[in-house]
Amino acid sequence: METVEKKETVVEMPNKNGVDILNIDVARIIVGLTEIGNLDIEDFKTNYQIAKTITNLGLVEKAYNKSLQALMKKHIKVGEDGNFQVENNSYVFKSKEDRDTYVEATEKLQNTKVDTKIWKLKESDLKSIKGLKAKAMAMCFELIEQDETKD
Repeated sequence: METVEKKETVVEMPNKNGVDILNIDVARIIVGLTEIGNLDIEDFKTNYQIAKTITNLGLVEKAYNKSLQALMKKHIKVGEDGNFQVENNSYVFKSKEDRDTYVEATEKLQNTKVDTKIWKLKESDLKSIKGLKAKAMAMCFELIEQDETKD
């Protein structure tokens, strides 16, 4: 018996804006989408796309945070109180090698491209949202697709 694996379509990165979405960007994008989603949006499709993208990016953020915590536990000293040791506003590493490995690994983790289904928000759809501020759009600019002619 042959099995067929079902694959979900994933948006190719970089997007039409030519910007990759990296792990380090996910939390900011979620905040921006949440701000937009809290506005009075009448279009069901736009609401649905925002909700699904927040959900999918939330899973990415959770995995990122779990990986980051594992790196911290592996390389940073833990005090008697069970918290990571901090000295002069910096973590205290188990060794110099641990510090170097941690820095390299976190940079790689932060700069990993996101590989999940996302939905773009069309500029023309955003125009009809009352109260939309530039700050919210700037926080999730990677997901805004220009579909109107430039002025």
